[in-house]
Amino acid sequence: MAFSDIGFQPWGTNDRHRYLLELPIIRYFYSGFTAHVFFGIAGYLTSLRLFQLLDKRDQTSQSKVLLNVSGALFRRAFRLYLPVLIVTLITAHYIHFGFYEGNRVYITDHEKLFPGRLE
Repeated sequence: MAFSDIGFQPWGTNDRHRYLLELPIIRYFYSGFTAHVFFGIAGYLTSLRLFQLLDKRDQTSQSKVLLNVSGALFRRAFRLYLPVLIVTLITAHYIHFGFYEGNRVYITDHEKLFPGRLE
């Protein structure tokens, strides 16, 4: 929305979006795979630590479990959602006040930006 309308065109809608590497299941491996691996390993390690504390079955370990879970949820909310909320609000204001519209003329002119033959 901010720079071009090309993000709203899914695979296969026209001749420009028919490359094999643009298929969603293939694109997953080269455009965002590392983030999923990171979150998978982080979730596994967090769960492993909590299960190790639960396995001890004494009162101090049980209280540590509750402290770890509540602390992780509280910190995670601020660490993950607050920056996304701020950037989303700034972008929404930029779109509302039309700050991106001045560049739309140049960006939608695909012949000038991307010279060459489209196949």
